[in-house]
Amino acid sequence: MTTVNGGTGVEVLLVEDNEDEARLIERVVSEYQTPEFDRQNRDEAADQYPVSLEIGRIHHVGRLEDALETIRTGSIESDTERDDVTIDVDVVLLDLMLPDSRGVDTVSRFVARSPAVPVVVLTGHDQHAVGVEVIRRGAQDYLTKGCLDGELIVRSIRYAIERKRHQRVLEETNQKLALLNRIIRTDIRTETSVVLGWADVLEDRLDPAGREAFDSMLAATRNVVEFADMAADLSMALESDADISLSVEPRSLEAILESEAAAFREAYPTVALAIDVDDSSMTVLATPMLGAAFGHLLSNLGRHGVAERISVTVDVADGHVTVHVMGRGATLSAEQRRFLTGTDRWSAVDGGLNTELYLAKTLFEQCGGMIDIGDSRDGTTVSITLERALESSA
Repeated sequence: MTTVNGGTGVEVLLVEDNEDEARLIERVVSEYQTPEFDRQNRDEAADQYPVSLEIGRIHHVGRLEDALETIRTGSIESDTERDDVTIDVDVVLLDLMLPDSRGVDTVSRFVARSPAVPVVVLTGHDQHAVGVEVIRRGAQDYLTKGCLDGELIVRSIRYAIERKRHQRVLEETNQKLALLNRIIRTDIRTETSVVLGWADVLEDRLDPAGREAFDSMLAATRNVVEFADMAADLSMALESDADISLSVEPRSLEAILESEAAAFREAYPTVALAIDVDDSSMTVLATPMLGAAFGHLLSNLGRHGVAERISVTVDVADGHVTVHVMGRGATLSAEQRRFLTGTDRWSAVDGGLNTELYLAKTLFEQCGGMIDIGDSRDGTTVSITLERALESSA
């Protein structure tokens, strides 16, 4: 085990059993950071990759278990000093072929036991498939040994650290959103359900003088329930697509539409809604949030009174399913049309948008859905095209 390039910058743990290759990596990194290195090249690299980074120490071990022990204990044996060297590993350069671990499983084993440390894989062959697989298993980048130079290694280390930092921020955000989702769906909904339950008990005991105040309170409480559901859907929509709860799987289109139609009719009894699905066994590939997406689209038409009547029909062609939601008398603003059919990511209060449209678009996109808008003499139709699930997948 060796330690080179004493300094105060980024601490690198190099896991490589070939001593010659380890010395080569240490040498090219050291040369890249010396004043004698081509200053113009380094300045140009800094302009292109502006994240500041200086390699402080490179620690070298030859086995996976030695690397894991180094990270666990925060120290490493030294060949030149009597006491162990204290080390706080910032990034790992990991060879795939080690005496105690071989192949892409090396990445899986390392990440499972040291998930917080960013990993750059060193591979002996320029194989794209290997690179894709190590990234899938948790590495931030991979380098081909035969093409290494100091600039490339430092650049890869720099961005591995940045990617890992962004990943941690995203994971923390998702955890907070998941907690917010539970609070909204469980705590707030439970308390409002208690209020609605007592309202049913008290309704028959009211005198005429209190009826107006009671009805206003009841309507406001029901709005709280609806807004809580909307906020919960929004927090779930913002969670990472990698979350297993948002996995794309075959789902019954008819069951989803009928469920959302029942909820819509209860919330908006004055707006007629007709659902026409010919094939009751039809399944589409979607996340569990597809129902919420249709629910928010229907709610937008009902809540804002832009549709006198709503009809939902389904077409099937070329392995895809298109759901047409037509609002008789409905119109959408130019801003709303651009948002639904384009790539604009405006906030829900900009350009005449609203939370329901924002959620509908976001959730349909998570399902891989494509949105189109058409006009006729009767009104505006929003069409959502989804991939149909194969019969064997249902």
